[in-house]
Amino acid sequence: MGRDLGTRLSAQDAQILTEAKPDIAVMLEAFSSLAAALWAALRPGTVLLGAVAFLFFADFLKRRRPKNFPPGPAGLPFVGNSFQLDPEKVHLTLQQFVKKYGNVFSLDFGTFPSILITGLPLIKEALVHQGENFSKRPVMPLQERIFNTKGLIMSSGRIWKEQRRFALTTLRNFGLGKKSLEERIQEEASYLIQMIREENGKPFDPHFIINNAVSNIICSITFGERFDYQDSQFRELLRLLDEVLNLHTSLCCQLYSVFPRIMNFVPGPHQTLFSNLEKLKMFVAEMIENHKRDWNPAEARDFIDAYLQEIEKHKGGDASSFREENLIYSTLDLFLAGTETTSTSLRWGLLYMALNPEIQEKVQAEIDRVLGQSQQPSTAARESMPYTNAVIHEVLRMGNIIPLNVPREVAVDTTLAGYHLPKGTVVVTNLTALHRDPAEWATPDTFNPEHFLENGQFKKRESFLPFSIEEKPDVAVMLEALSSLATALWAALRPDTVLLGTLAFLLFVDFLKRRHPKNYPPGPPGLPFVGNLFQLDPEKAPLVLHQFVKKYGNVFSLDFGTVPSVLITGLPLIKEVLVHQGQIFSNRPVVPLQEHIINNKGLIMSSGQLWKEQRRFALTTLRNFGLGKKSLEERIQEEASYLIQTIREENGQPFDPHLTINNAVSNIICSITFGERFDYQDDQFQELLRMLDEILNLQTSMCCQLYNVFPRIMNFLPGPHQALFSNMEKLKMFVARMIENHKRDWNPAEARDFIDAYLQEIEKHKGDATSSFQEENLIYNTLDLFLAGTETTSTSLRWGLLFMALNPEIQEKVQAEIDRVLGQSQQPSMAARESMPYTNAVIHEVLRMGNIIPLNVPREVAVDTTLAGYHLPKGTMVMTNLIALHRDPTEWATPDTFNPEHFLENGQFKKRESFLPFSIGKRMCLGEQLARTELFIFFTSLLQKFTFRPPENEKLSLKFRVSLTLAPVSHRLCAVPRG
Repeated sequence: MGRDLGTRLSAQDAQILTEAKPDIAVMLEAFSSLAAALWAALRPGTVLLGAVAFLFFADFLKRRRPKNFPPGPAGLPFVGNSFQLDPEKVHLTLQQFVKKYGNVFSLDFGTFPSILITGLPLIKEALVHQGENFSKRPVMPLQERIFNTKGLIMSSGRIWKEQRRFALTTLRNFGLGKKSLEERIQEEASYLIQMIREENGKPFDPHFIINNAVSNIICSITFGERFDYQDSQFRELLRLLDEVLNLHTSLCCQLYSVFPRIMNFVPGPHQTLFSNLEKLKMFVAEMIENHKRDWNPAEARDFIDAYLQEIEKHKGGDASSFREENLIYSTLDLFLAGTETTSTSLRWGLLYMALNPEIQEKVQAEIDRVLGQSQQPSTAARESMPYTNAVIHEVLRMGNIIPLNVPREVAVDTTLAGYHLPKGTVVVTNLTALHRDPAEWATPDTFNPEHFLENGQFKKRESFLPFSIEEKPDVAVMLEALSSLATALWAALRPDTVLLGTLAFLLFVDFLKRRHPKNYPPGPPGLPFVGNLFQLDPEKAPLVLHQFVKKYGNVFSLDFGTVPSVLITGLPLIKEVLVHQGQIFSNRPVVPLQEHIINNKGLIMSSGQLWKEQRRFALTTLRNFGLGKKSLEERIQEEASYLIQTIREENGQPFDPHLTINNAVSNIICSITFGERFDYQDDQFQELLRMLDEILNLQTSMCCQLYNVFPRIMNFLPGPHQALFSNMEKLKMFVARMIENHKRDWNPAEARDFIDAYLQEIEKHKGDATSSFQEENLIYNTLDLFLAGTETTSTSLRWGLLFMALNPEIQEKVQAEIDRVLGQSQQPSMAARESMPYTNAVIHEVLRMGNIIPLNVPREVAVDTTLAGYHLPKGTMVMTNLIALHRDPTEWATPDTFNPEHFLENGQFKKRESFLPFSIGKRMCLGEQLARTELFIFFTSLLQKFTFRPPENEKLSLKFRVSLTLAPVSHRLCAVPRG
């Protein structure tokens, strides 16, 4: 059932294609010709104005907010409100926005819709009462590049829960909240005092000394050691850490979050940031390697040892997040956060003391009274030192080192303060306003420890959240801003210069992006942005691919848009990829169009643990509901009788068999998945089949191909891709309704069909956050079974009837065998197949010639690997050339002619190794057995009762319609009753 898109070799297309020029000169020549043609045809000013207008319009569409979204200041195109927040006056700007728009207002940072929440009640509502809805971290391009959404701070969902739970437990095990850790801090404090004493009261910068002291605490927990203040390597790491934090707010880093793909190829501070982070990761990786050398699994010395134990414990568990990559990121997070936040607060504290000597004197008086000069400070003494405690809290309030908190992301559509917040909205909490609220603090802008004192005793304040908290536009303004920016650009720059510069820059970036690693398979040069997309005319693709194989060999590269791909030809290499290296090539590529449609879920396009769990369950359930058993065979025989009756009603007159055959085949998979069949006159189901057919056609449209190249732009443009998305939503709604109907009378003890069985599995895994058995996956799995179980078999059947009408002598031989073995009264069955080698051979030849998924379902390289001596990096898309395999003249006597003798030897059926219509290996079609049974019973039943002929004065053709499958073009047949 699940094979892939491509094209079929046509014997009529025997022309020789001109060979492409081999080197980069061809690409440069193509660029030059394209630029010259554009320049000659269009006025530069018109092009620039059109380009600017298009980009502004696309950006305007993208920034449209849903109904009842919080109001906010109008932003500039592309960068939003990024430049309206002067870092030195940010609290004043935000204060003005709060006064104008209220305690919940919107801001756009680049392309990310964000809201800012002000006031304790709303902050508690978001972070505590609706904590689960706001628990995710936003996936910003800069953070994604740095942290890959891993670790403790920027991860979300199950990874975050597992990593945080482990980190908290481990930190407690290594002394958090215990005397042992306190003694370690006291010891480090004595080293720090000694270092500062050596300054002899002279002026000094306390920055790195304090950083080193504080860092040594977290280092002793994570790495099991502290670092001397004179250690030059460690001081360099602290300098890198400091630079990383500073560079984050640079203009280039802000622009990276708006234009990540472009900025990847532009020099600037962001490249220094990435370089520094790599050095810090290398430092952590070296520490991990050092630990491994003398690691004792029975005894954990520190956080790294404990994590290595956890990795060992979860070895072989694909679902586990305990991997070395996460160890690096979690350790980095502890190192960064455990160093920076405390050391910065300490430096603020010393600065406030120097600026407020009278407060410093009161602190020292309390210290002398409680501790004297000989006793070391301890947390046990804190209760007796309310003034010192209040001063530290006031330092945190006034220092306010993370003024807008770490951002969150809305996990599901929700409501806050009456406003609608859609999934994916970035949420920022305004701690600056909270810590400077005049309604909460007597002197909000003045350093005043009395804020935390009452009658001389320390007083906790609810509005004090330095460590966060958790459970546990006016259109005219925007248009004016657009107009002003466009006018300024027009006045400052010559249009032709801008156009030429933009073209040159985009071409250069695309050229850099398309560079392949050393020893990558060769292939034809492609056009900028679209690659080889337009070089494969669907009707002549087999000839083009044949020429490419002759020129570049059995492994060559093709670029479809921005996706690097390789095409594999020949049985030995196909077996190497799909069988011998099957694990390495088991993933499905994440292509924008498929990601939008099915979100990489379901049975066909999923990968990894998700795919394994879902496929295993689907196979077991299909077997339970009759796959390979007599009961399912009887269901197919019954459906064949309905199909025969419907065709008989045509009275031998011309008719289009398309939707009738679709309905019959679909009823088999519907009886398994939904527990019911649909009448051929059911208007609603006929409409669903029409939508299914349209979906398959639309996916190969030019707009859908361009969606894979420019997904963000195409999202806002009309076209066939929008019809595709709409149809898919309607199909999903149909499946969702069927699921709801099942729930109403569901009996957990007895499964009637696939949906019931899946609901049982969901119930079984309830509460297991790691389980992939969720209702969303049920919808996608059912859709995959419905789509693949309908389209592939019905298309093959239509090819079969067409080949019979075009080859009457072969049809006669099939009917003669049917009459001899079954007669006119006995229904075809799988038991009879062994006695019908010619009919079996004809069905196999239909599959070979029809070749409905000629390039197989694509795979993706899971890890860097080698194939036929070529290097294939992780992420490369791999296609297997089944069209060449099924038309190989060394394998087939008459490769381009319909000839059942290919599958016969001495009158008996003969299997062929080079016949792979259902693919091969672990990801071969899971419905192969069902498809073979359906094809034999339906095909044999139809030829038992009818002879198929072309209508009078109508010429049948073997031309195909290019869609996700290669199907015959629309045609009519006459089904003349026999006997």
